[in-house]
Amino acid sequence: MKTSTGKNFSNISFNARLLLEEMSKRNIELEFFWSTNFIKAVYKNHNEILYDISTNLISYPTGIIIDDKYFSKRLLNRQGFKVAPGAVFDGKSILDSLEYASHIKYPVVLKPTNGSHGDFVYLDIKNNTMVVNLGFLLLRIIFLQLFQEFLQML
Repeated sequence: MKTSTGKNFSNISFNARLLLEEMSKRNIELEFFWSTNFIKAVYKNHNEILYDISTNLISYPTGIIIDDKYFSKRLLNRQGFKVAPGAVFDGKSILDSLEYASHIKYPVVLKPTNGSHGDFVYLDIKNNTMVVNLGFLLLRIIFLQLFQEFLQML
């Protein structure tokens, strides 16, 4: 479904679609981040990143809990539930992830955080060498996926 401004927001929830339509009418440039729910909004020299998660079926806070497994684990842990330890690393320093893996004790699990739907999850990682090798492999896989999606947009 294209809006009156010619933008296609059909995969965005209704309430967010109304906001995006109005932003587009006001000459705010909207750019989708590949196949994610992230949208970059640019007006003059101001940039904002929007995230569509709210629908008429669930509230925004509920959507965050459902969508963000790391947040969900922290919330459940604070409520007294036992959860497996875990952390999110940005890929800038492999040393942080190695230190954490040593802290929680091997074996560990390594998986991407980009909504891979269970793909590229590595179990039973037994040492630092395996963390480093698989970490770099995941970074290459994620880059290739994003690059392929970018090329499809051209």
